[in-house]
Amino acid sequence: MELVWNDFTDFREFPKWNPFIKLVLGKVELNRKVFIFDYFFKHVYLPTLVNIYAYIPYEEISWKGGFTKFVFYGDHRFQFSNNSRNQVTFTHKAVLSGWMPNLLHKYIQSKIRSVHNAMNSELKRISEMKTQL
Repeated sequence: MELVWNDFTDFREFPKWNPFIKLVLGKVELNRKVFIFDYFFKHVYLPTLVNIYAYIPYEEISWKGGFTKFVFYGDHRFQFSNNSRNQVTFTHKAVLSGWMPNLLHKYIQSKIRSVHNAMNSELKRISEMKTQL
């Protein structure tokens, strides 16, 4: 699990592999505010000020933030756990609210979800590649 956690929390490397989050500005710690540049449209990443509300090493990073709760607000939870086969289960949950997610519901359910899935797959790929070295 340590390897997957270390890959996910090496934020300087995100531009190389992460199609969802391109940049994290600030120190990711419990109750800190940081800027997350996350995917909105092809080649467009929005800077979003978020609050880290959960940070448990090797278990979870969660943040909330957006452009006011009325316009666009997101809650992202990234959780890590060992399963019985000595493998890591990575869970990414996103709950979006505000008028923008309602207006763009179909786009979010198709394109944004596919970018979330691509991030999850790429994390799996780079972590597995390192275990084979």
